[in-house]
Amino acid sequence: MPLTNAEKQRRYREKRDSDPNRRAEFLARCKSKYQSDIGVGKRKRIIEMTPREQRNQRKEWRKIKSKQRKRKKSNHNILTPPSSPQPAPEQIPPEHHSTRRKKRLMAKCYRDNDQLRLEIEKQKRLAHRLQMRLLRLKRKSSLNTPTGQDTRRSKARKLLRHWSTEKGKGSRAKRRLMKKSSKESTTNTEAVNEFRFTAGRQRQKKGSLSKRLTDRVCSFYERDDIRRITPGIKDTVTKNGIEKQRRVMTESIEIIHERFILENTDIRISYPTFCRMRPFWVQPPMDSDRETCACKYHENMQFLVNSLHGLNCLPSKRLQEIVKMFACDINKMNGPCMECKEVILQSETDSTINTEWFQWKSRERSHTNS
Repeated sequence: MPLTNAEKQRRYREKRDSDPNRRAEFLARCKSKYQSDIGVGKRKRIIEMTPREQRNQRKEWRKIKSKQRKRKKSNHNILTPPSSPQPAPEQIPPEHHSTRRKKRLMAKCYRDNDQLRLEIEKQKRLAHRLQMRLLRLKRKSSLNTPTGQDTRRSKARKLLRHWSTEKGKGSRAKRRLMKKSSKESTTNTEAVNEFRFTAGRQRQKKGSLSKRLTDRVCSFYERDDIRRITPGIKDTVTKNGIEKQRRVMTESIEIIHERFILENTDIRISYPTFCRMRPFWVQPPMDSDRETCACKYHENMQFLVNSLHGLNCLPSKRLQEIVKMFACDINKMNGPCMECKEVILQSETDSTINTEWFQWKSRERSHTNS
C-alpha cells in the first residue's frame, strides 16, 4: 500500500532529526530565514504587533506548548511501566463480644459524668455557704471594732476622701447633741464637762475673690444706665423666698459684658461667668417691655447697619451710637444743623465691594370669607 504525503513527510523529518549534523543545518536555515523575514517585514516581533495580534500569537503559542506537553507525557507513560497495585487492607468482621464491651464502657462513662455533675453542685453550695459566713463575720467584726483603730488602708482612704471634712461632720454632730442636751434642762457647763467640747463658730472666708467679684458684678447690673425698673407694682420676681421688683436691661447682655470689661480693666471675667453672676431680678426685656419701635423701617435700618459693620464701614452696630456720630443733638435731626449737616465717616473699606442684607417687605394678600 503506497504511503500518503503526511507519512512521507513524517519519515523524512524523523530521518533528518536522527542525524545531528542535518538537524543543526536545518535549525541554522530556519534561523537565517526568520532573520531575513524580519528584515524584509514579512514577519513581526511580538513587541511590534498590535494588541489584537499579540493576543492571537500568544494563543497559538499556548496551543503549541500544550500539544508538546501532551506528547511528552504520553511518551513518558509509554516508556514507564505501571506501578504495582497496593494490597487492600484485610476486612475483619466485628465480633459480638466487642460490641457489648463498648456499650458497657459508654454506660459507665454516663454514670461517671452524672456523679461528677452532682459533686460540682455540692462544692458550689459549700463555697457559697462559706462565703456568706465570712461576710457575716466581717460585718460583725466591723461593728465591734472601735473607730480609732484604723488600718493602713483605711487611713489612706480617709486621707484621700478629705479626712478634714469627715472630722468636721463629727464636730457638727457633737454640737447638735450638746444643743439638744442643753434644751433638756442641762446647763452649758455640764455639757462642756460631759462632752469635753466647746461650741465654736465655723470660719468664713474673708476677702474671697469670687465674693468680691460677685458683689462688683451685681452692683454693675444695678446701675441706672444698665437697667430700668418696671412701673408695675405686681411686676415682681421671687426666688428662694426673696421677692424683688423686676428690672429690665436697657441693652443686650453681650454689650453690657463689653462695657464691664472696658470699665474694669483689672478684672478678667468670661461671658458665661458674667451671665451666671447676673441677679435674678435683672432680666432681659420681653416684647411687652420694649420702649422702642419694632416697625419695618427701624428693623431694616438695623439690618443695613449690621451689614456695614461687617464690612468695617461703621465702628459699631448700635443705632444709638450711630445716631450720636451723625447728629450733635437728636432734637436737631428734623431740621438743618450747621454743625453736623456735613458729617462724613472715613473708612478704609473698598467701595466697589458688593454686600447683601435682609429687608422686611410688605405684601398684599386677598382673603375670602368662607
